[in-house]
Parts: sequence; structure tokens; C-alpha cells
Amino acid sequence: MASKAFLIETAKKRIEALMQLSADAAMHGSKYSSRYTELAEQIRKHYRLKKDRRFLFCKFCLMPLVPGKTCTVKIASSKSFVIYKCIKCGHELKLHY
Repeated sequence: MASKAFLIETAKKRIEALMQLSADAAMHGSKYSSRYTELAEQIRKHYRLKKDRRFLFCKFCLMPLVPGKTCTVKIASSKSFVIYKCIKCGHELKLHY
């Protein structure tokens, strides 16, 4: 039986690989990018891991947010946050900086 630490480390590697595949697929216009993100989220939820801030995706359509390709980026300097707007569904993600 594998230890819990080994399983969590393997899950993190799989999530990172799937999110990288998702970003690459989104850059090339593939329809599989949402599916890769969905699989990564299922693994993350199964092992109860925290979200990685390096990999942003839309909560509604599960499209990875790649600036210039799948989302637009605005900087609201007066309120000190960045707005990522999904091109596919129009949902806005606001992150403080």
C-alpha cells in the first residue's frame, strides 16, 4: 500500500501535467482543454488539495485562462486587483495583487 504522502505527491504531478496540457491545447485551439481542466479539478477535489495560483481557469466553462488567447486582462489600479474575463462565456475572475 502506498503512503499518503506518495499519493498526494503523485496527484500534484498529475494535476500539473493536466493543467499544462490544458494550457497548450487552449493555445492551439483544441476542444480538449476544458476536459483536461475538468480531470485536474476532479483529482484536486478527490485528494482535497488547494488550488494552485499558477493555473487559472474559468469556473463556469473550465477553460484555462491564457491572456490574449482565451481571456482578456484588465488592471484596476484604483481597487488593486486584476480582472480576467473569459472570452468563451464572459465570466470575470478578480484577483487582488
